[in-house]
Amino acid sequence: MASNKSISKTGGDESTLTIKSSARLTSYSGSSISSVSGTPLNVVIWSDYDGDGNDGGVSLSSNITTHGGDIWIGGSDTVNGTLTWNGLNIGDGGSQGGNGYNWNAIDLSGDQNWNTSGGDIWVRVGDGYSGGFGGIYLSNDINLNTGSGNVIIEADQVGNNKFNITSTGSFSFRPFNNSFHTIYSGLNVTGTLNSGIFTGSDDFAEFKFNSFSSQGGFTIGKASNTENITVSSDINIAGPISIYGGDITLSNSLTASGTMLLQSSGAVTQSAAVSATTLSLQGSGTFTLNDTNNHVNTLTAGTSTQTTGNISYQ
Repeated sequence: MASNKSISKTGGDESTLTIKSSARLTSYSGSSISSVSGTPLNVVIWSDYDGDGNDGGVSLSSNITTHGGDIWIGGSDTVNGTLTWNGLNIGDGGSQGGNGYNWNAIDLSGDQNWNTSGGDIWVRVGDGYSGGFGGIYLSNDINLNTGSGNVIIEADQVGNNKFNITSTGSFSFRPFNNSFHTIYSGLNVTGTLNSGIFTGSDDFAEFKFNSFSSQGGFTIGKASNTENITVSSDINIAGPISIYGGDITLSNSLTASGTMLLQSSGAVTQSAAVSATTLSLQGSGTFTLNDTNNHVNTLTAGTSTQTTGNISYQ
């Protein structure tokens, strides 16, 4: 999309705008995609749909307003590979850097504002090419305002600036590949809470939540992640919490509404309390959770196909 150019939906029923290319997709500062109230517009930005992995990626500088529509950004891992998400036809992979193009997997720049009014956002990003950034490179802060919509950031790493998130939906930060990038040396989820605003720092410096306690869910990692996770700030939200990692170190308190899931292939330890209606312990790891202030109504462990290591709980 050229600078200062717009795509606008001005009426009618819910519809989907799919911008699809076998190569890299680029939009420039001042461009926008929008709908008007009462006419949801889903936005699918789909690079490298031929799945050859050598000429894809996304460089995006557009404001997006969907009025209830979802936003998906990614690519294809296989030839014309597709998935269905929220009823939308999307690619089966992430945006990836390519030779002859920008080597970064995805660049987001230009003080963008994405407003969905209840629509979900999923940004799915794979590897960079050669020395390109293998994750989401933020040249500027990007504002994500979803209302009750969910936010999924799927990338091995996020760098340089912040996602400013305003949402009462769930939030998920998970790797595209099996595990987070080793640059984290164990992802440290930490930050400061001031007047309801959680501003991340250290490994979590790329995230800011403008109404943190209202988050409808909070997930770090996915089942295959073996990078260590440390929680170094109090987390207290209005929904479930899920953490997947190798070693999981709870240096500060975790408080969930509903279920708290801890899945580990290493050791889970705590130096501050956990609180949840149900605590679910999963994976092959060991669990030492003996804080006297733990408050859990129901404790579950393992599945029919996976038993945990030793559990010590108080």
